[in-house]
Amino acid sequence: MRFFVIFILVVFTSCQKDTEAFLPTEKFNSIFDNPSEAVAYNPLDLIQTQDGGYLILASSNSQQIFVLKASSRGEFLWSKTMSSAYIQPIGNWIRNQENYYFVAQTISDRTAVLVEVDDLEQTLKPIREYTGYRRPLAFDYLNPDSYLLLTNNDTIGAVLSKIQEGFAMEWARAFDKITDANAKLDNYLISNTPQFFVGAYNNGATLYFNTLRPEGFTFTFTDDQGIETGRIAPANQGSINSIATTSNGQGAFNYVANGQSLFSPQLTLRNNDSIFSSELNGELQPDRMSNKPALVLPIELSTTPYTLNAYTTVDGRIKLSLYSANSGKLSAIEYIGDNDPLELATIKATEDQGIVILSKTTIAGVRQRINLLKIPKEELVNLL
Repeated sequence: MRFFVIFILVVFTSCQKDTEAFLPTEKFNSIFDNPSEAVAYNPLDLIQTQDGGYLILASSNSQQIFVLKASSRGEFLWSKTMSSAYIQPIGNWIRNQENYYFVAQTISDRTAVLVEVDDLEQTLKPIREYTGYRRPLAFDYLNPDSYLLLTNNDTIGAVLSKIQEGFAMEWARAFDKITDANAKLDNYLISNTPQFFVGAYNNGATLYFNTLRPEGFTFTFTDDQGIETGRIAPANQGSINSIATTSNGQGAFNYVANGQSLFSPQLTLRNNDSIFSSELNGELQPDRMSNKPALVLPIELSTTPYTLNAYTTVDGRIKLSLYSANSGKLSAIEYIGDNDPLELATIKATEDQGIVILSKTTIAGVRQRINLLKIPKEELVNLL
């Protein structure tokens, strides 16, 4: 499949130009266009590769799995579409040794499938099916050597599993008994666009996951064996959208409560309590598109820790807000976007201490395309 980068902006702030190395002070903004106007893409996640480039995970409007590789300068290198026997990929990307992995599901019975991507060989290959574990919702690191997988069983609902370094399943925990759990989740998704995710903090001693449970879309804490210890229940059909944690037991939350979008930049995590999201005491985000992702990223600028909050605005831009991680106070705001609307997919820190933003852009009101934007550290520092 042919792809074109229809717009690339690269800024050189150094007087010396090296054709091999990509300077940390450079930026790019790339839109990857497919000649076929009938094909639309929904970008999901990205990971920076060993050569400084980026692997992008997306799904097409026909539910097929699509992977694109861009260079460290945002240039198109290669792309692959996976067999139609596998659909609905989920983030996050993980890296294990030399290769990269994500989870999808079989089209036949929704069994969770681990897919391996070999960047050098430019191949996508299903390498393991987790038989009996269907409808994968989220996948992420527990620690550098193991992972967490969240699935939805049709008779019990949410299942949290620990995956070992070699990708064997170590344990799995169920939490509820829900009849027709998949149908209930499908009905919920008709009018809601929640964010499924898993993660860990306190060196893997505390785990968490976010999915539909009997009381609504619930953020759940567990111990390191997956035994529930606490939860944040929804307030009036709301939900937690994203979380970033620190080593001192603090967290930052994007969430919706009582029909309003809110953000708590600094909050003590109560992993042994059961509370409602309305108790998080966040600040209003009236310009946020509440049915689109809102993400939190811990970063460090000039040796000072910050919390970067990012979301899609109601006017089709991406808003970046920098908060001091020490005080929780707002330090800077920046808007990304112009004529063609953007929808945030994910935001990641780069190896040279910049950030890269993956989003979906709609060109001429019709063509949905993948947008990749890098902002260097120097530009972020200048915002302060």
